[in-house]
Amino acid sequence: METVITMKEQLQKKELEKERAWERRIEEQKEMDKLIMKLNAEREEEAASKKKKQTEAMSFVHKYLETREQEKENKAKKMKQEEEEMLRYRALQDQRAAEKAEKEREKKEREEKIHAILSAGKEEEARQRDDFEKMLNDLYFEEAEERYRKNAEQERIRVPKDCSSMALRIATSLVYRESKSEKISRLRMSTTIS
Repeated sequence: METVITMKEQLQKKELEKERAWERRIEEQKEMDKLIMKLNAEREEEAASKKKKQTEAMSFVHKYLETREQEKENKAKKMKQEEEEMLRYRALQDQRAAEKAEKEREKKEREEKIHAILSAGKEEEARQRDDFEKMLNDLYFEEAEERYRKNAEQERIRVPKDCSSMALRIATSLVYRESKSEKISRLRMSTTIS
């Protein structure tokens, strides 16, 4: 009877040991699971942090590239604007130079026309003066001839028939000289008044 109890106790003891061992295993498994979960959480956190850093790095690179591209575009646009402004400035300078040259050409043409008109006027004036002087000379000479003839008739001076007109003119030049200045003044006065 004692042997049966002892065996029963031993069986119970073994069962109890098994249960305790099982509980220990469960506890150990729980601890292991906790450790694994912790490791997984750390790994996930590390992965998330790494991914976040990669995303931030990619975002920074992307933003840097965008900024660089924008700066390049702005620089190209600015250079184009400066080039267009330079071209406009050159075109304006060329236009001003052309306008200045045109004005100078027009001024020169006007001056040449005025000079031509004045020259023509002077030539015409000189021609008219020469004609006027010739007319005066002819008139004075005719008057001198007439006076000489009258004086000659009064003094009964006979002019030979073969006396040429030139000889007569030479003979009457003295009378012509005496009356020339007086007659020129008179004729000019009458011309000015008329």
